[in-house]
Amino acid sequence: HNPSLSEPLDTEASAAALEKFKEKYECRSRARIILTKTGRMRFISHLDYVDIVKRGLRILGMPVSYTQGFNKHERIAAGFPLPLGVESEHEIFDLDLYGDFDAASIFSKKRSAFPDGVDIVSLSRIETKDSLMASINALTFTVEADEEATARIVHSLEQKIQLVKHGKEGAKKAVPFEAAILSHSQKDGKVIIDMTIGTPDSLRVDQLVPQLLGTETIPAGVRVVKTGSWTVKDGALAAIV
Repeated sequence: HNPSLSEPLDTEASAAALEKFKEKYECRSRARIILTKTGRMRFISHLDYVDIVKRGLRILGMPVSYTQGFNKHERIAAGFPLPLGVESEHEIFDLDLYGDFDAASIFSKKRSAFPDGVDIVSLSRIETKDSLMASINALTFTVEADEEATARIVHSLEQKIQLVKHGKEGAKKAVPFEAAILSHSQKDGKVIIDMTIGTPDSLRVDQLVPQLLGTETIPAGVRVVKTGSWTVKDGALAAIV
């Protein structure tokens, strides 16, 4: 005989616990967090990276809302997936929140929440309810290579070479240079490329860089890093709000 089974149910405590749990279904505010994905993290798949971010946010105590239903999950919107082998200093996530947070406290605890290669760049409250993916029209990548490879990349960009988009089952499609690349420049020996994203003529950066180099894949020793995500307004890059 288990005495605890004969004890009356504390209905008030149960109701309070249920109401507290229901709070996580609410969306009272939104926040945007920008994270890095560098070093060995560049070999982690997009889905595994998202799981790392979710776990880190739970450790930090971020009040991220949950969906309802049988398979509950955090209400987190991610930007476009990053190809394997490419690093990033600008991975964006929009978070639906059921409560408030203290940014200073989050930053003070961030090293205990994420593995090496994942760091918080910024964390801010946002008002927009627009889809994150729909808001991002362009990405900026920095390509760092030796002098010879850099010269080949710059030459290909200046010549506006014919680009090819590789699809499923070996399908190939010619893409106009201007439809895929918005602008390019050099700084401190690195090549900076602004690319379109989310259009039928957009290329993945791991398809673009080999074409600029005349190689099959991104060679070892060539570092590609995403450094910005943008919306395009009147033909110019603008911050996502």
